Amino acid sequence: MAENATTVQSLLRGLQILRQFTADSPELNVSELSKRTGLHRTTVYRLARTLETEGFLSLDTGSRMYSVGPAWASILQSLGAGFGLGKILGHELENLAQATKEEVALGVQSGSRIYILRHISSATVYLVRGPEEGYHTFRDTWNAGVKLHLAWSSPSVISRVLAQPIIRHSEHTISDPETLMDVLTQARAQQIAYELEEHKIGICAVAAPILVEGSLEASVGLIAITERFEKNKERYKTALMETAASMAVKLGEQRR
Repeated sequence: MAENATTVQSLLRGLQILRQFTADSPELNVSELSKRTGLHRTTVYRLARTLETEGFLSLDTGSRMYSVGPAWASILQSLGAGFGLGKILGHELENLAQATKEEVALGVQSGSRIYILRHISSATVYLVRGPEEGYHTFRDTWNAGVKLHLAWSSPSVISRVLAQPIIRHSEHTISDPETLMDVLTQARAQQIAYELEEHKIGICAVAAPILVEGSLEASVGLIAITERFEKNKERYKTALMETAASMAVKLGEQRR
C-alpha cells in the first residue's frame, strides 16, 4: 500500500482490516485477518482491539471471531434518511407506507448485519419494530429481511449461520436447520420472505429483495399485526414486490 507524508500508517492499517469484512466473509479471526492483510498477528490484534473499543468491530468471545460493530449503525442513523439508498429510495418507501397504512423498512447488508436505513411507522398502529441498535444480525433468522439477505449469501455463510443454535422467541420460531434451509431456498426462488409470528405473537411481516442485475442491493419489508396481515396478505405481497421492482429500476438508472 502506497504511503506518503500525509498518511497515518495505523489508520491505513485499520481501514485495511475493515475492508476484509464482506458479505462472503462477515466473520474473521485474528489469524485470518493477518493472512489477508499481510500484517503481523500482534499488529492485527492491537488494531482489532482498538476498532472493537470504538465499536467498529464486535468480538464473539466464544468463537473469537470479529464482525462489523454497532458504530456503523450509529453513523447511518446520524446521517438519517438522506444517506445513500435511504435518500434514493425514500419516495418509493413512503408511497408503500401510504398505500398499505402499515409499518415499512428499508435494509441494507454490511458484513453479517442488516442495517435499517429508513423506517416508517404504521399509520394505524405503532409497532415499535425498528431494532434499538439500528440493525439486525444473521442470527435473527426469524426476521423476513434477514432471511432474504441470508438466502443470497454464499453457501459457507449460510452453513455457518445454520450451525449455530437458533433462539426460539415464540412457538412459531423456525429453529430446525433443515426446515430453515428449505425456507431460505424458497425465499430466493420466489423472491419473497415471511415472518409469521416468529418473533412476537400478533406480529407478522413480509420482505422482498431489491435486485439489480441479479445482485441483492437491499431489502424492503412490511410489518403488520396478524389480524390485518392475514386479511391483506396477497395485497401486501403484491404492493411490496411492485415497490421492490420499482426501487430496482431506480437504482439501475442511478448507475448508468
